[in-house]
Amino acid sequence: MSGFAALLVALLAWSAFSFGGIYPWGYWPLLSGCGAAGVWGWMSPKNDLKFWAPGPLVAGIAAVCLATLMQLVPLPSAVVERLSPAREAVVRSSQLGEMMASPRTADGSREARSRDDAWFRPLSIAPTETVVALVFAIAFGVLFAGASQKLSSRDVQSV
Repeated sequence: MSGFAALLVALLAWSAFSFGGIYPWGYWPLLSGCGAAGVWGWMSPKNDLKFWAPGPLVAGIAAVCLATLMQLVPLPSAVVERLSPAREAVVRSSQLGEMMASPRTADGSREARSRDDAWFRPLSIAPTETVVALVFAIAFGVLFAGASQKLSSRDVQSV
């Protein structure tokens, strides 16, 4: 087993050890390792798998990342209401309602907003979690692309 294959096994073990990577102390090291392994795999000489063409799959991952990123772009309230009419109801009915309903003032308290204020907001109901999901997609996409270039057929069988 090559060093790269051993790293993939270690990342898989870390994912299981950290309860599937659902906690920040578990997923940030996992994502860092996936990104580093992917860059290592992509930068090293090509493998012996001549039939593997990751181009279309990498393009698909890039499209998912772009769609996720678009959810984070601040848009005027009227546009958000038009694109996602149930967004406000979901935000209000969830635990996020209190946090998202109004911005903080300079002293840290919440400021009341009227419904017709023309402020900008993203389509995502939880932008922080959307950023984390975007980092997941990027890290796993980089790992996928790197592994497709680095793993030999023998490594694939041993992993």
